[in-house]
Amino acid sequence: MKNESPIDCRLSAPDLAARLAEIRTGLLSSVENVEPIDSGYRLRLPNTGPNAEAVLDFVRLERQCCPFLDFQVTIPSEARSIHLELTGDGEVREFIRAAFVENVTSGNLGS
Repeated sequence: MKNESPIDCRLSAPDLAARLAEIRTGLLSSVENVEPIDSGYRLRLPNTGPNAEAVLDFVRLERQCCPFLDFQVTIPSEARSIHLELTGDGEVREFIRAAFVENVTSGNLGS
């Protein structure tokens, strides 16, 4: 029987664990705030060159292994925060919460 779940990560279990560990210690450690939005979450990061680079690398790599995720990135030209929106329907939203939002290390989750 075919898997009906929209979630079909292309990484093996060991590669996925390594990738999530890398994301936790890298990108997610810089997140200042997480805000629930329709179909997903908005992560806010300080607007620095390294954070902009990390967000773009994250999107590039995640598109290769998790094609079910939708991304929207806002990198403003001034001192306003970088916004990374991760969205998807149903199970995808739960995946985003479990894989990324619950692993934000800054402790600044929005309500």
